[in-house]
Amino acid sequence: MKTNYNYKQLHADLQNKKYLGSYGGTYSIYRNIAGKKENIDLLNYNRRKENEYIDPRLLEHLEQKSVQDKWGRICSFDPFGLSSDTPTISSTTAKLNIP
Repeated sequence: MKTNYNYKQLHADLQNKKYLGSYGGTYSIYRNIAGKKENIDLLNYNRRKENEYIDPRLLEHLEQKSVQDKWGRICSFDPFGLSSDTPTISSTTAKLNIP
């Protein structure tokens, strides 16, 4: 199935709050029910916090044309979700020990 909708349009829709649904994997429905029961505005709760930051090296990597060239068929998640007003993805540093 070919679609004209792509990651750029998805990112714009997310930034303009033109979406329906939730992120968070299989537990997202339970998280949303708990938020509703406690009267928590999850959209406000999910805003970037002051103590969160984005490593500029990661943003530089994501901005590279050679990286973005592989995104042409993405339409189901936002590769720019890390830097969105309401973040939809996150990143962390990790250390891998291989014995």
